[in-house]
Amino acid sequence: MPSFAQVVWDSSKDEFLRKLRNGPALVRKASVATANRMAPEVANYAKVNAPWTDRTGNARNGLMAQPYDEGDNVGIVVYHSVSYGIWLEVRWAGKYAIIGPTIEVMGPRVMSQYHNLLDRL
Repeated sequence: MPSFAQVVWDSSKDEFLRKLRNGPALVRKASVATANRMAPEVANYAKVNAPWTDRTGNARNGLMAQPYDEGDNVGIVVYHSVSYGIWLEVRWAGKYAIIGPTIEVMGPRVMSQYHNLLDRL
């Protein structure tokens, strides 16, 4: 005659349910922390790899990466803080562009950090 085991789940004492309820807030908090941690690396990559020759250093020093947390979105914005930064990006067929190339290189690195984050949670 087969034997059966009875499993009783007492949810009032279950740590799993508490963690499940707090999950979205924990994921958001960790996502914001990841963006805050990675933004300086993104900015540094742009500054080090900008393909132009400096005259004043203003354009290179004005490359920024800012983490953001707005509504349902968390991420990093990469931008120029000098008024002529747009021309470095688009003039001469993008010869001096750095924003797009920074996103191409650093985007996968940032996403890898988010994947690692989700694996740990």
